[in-house]
Amino acid sequence: NSTSQWKNFSLTLTNCQNVNNVTATFGGTAENTNYYRNTGDATNIMVELQEQGNGNTPLKVGSTKVVTVSNGQATF
Repeated sequence: NSTSQWKNFSLTLTNCQNVNNVTATFGGTAENTNYYRNTGDATNIMVELQEQGNGNTPLKVGSTKVVTVSNGQATF
């Protein structure tokens, strides 16, 4: 098995009006405990999502993350 280097990215929601918090639910097809299955044409591909900081906690299928809205934005 081989792996690629980590690719850090953020998901930012904008125009979050009249709310204090937003919740993201991570869904998809699980490959195993920590990975998402690629359901496209490529083979032998799995994706792992981890929360940056906070001990790089895996964001498994069905995981939720709550973020505080600040200035109309929420960043995961």
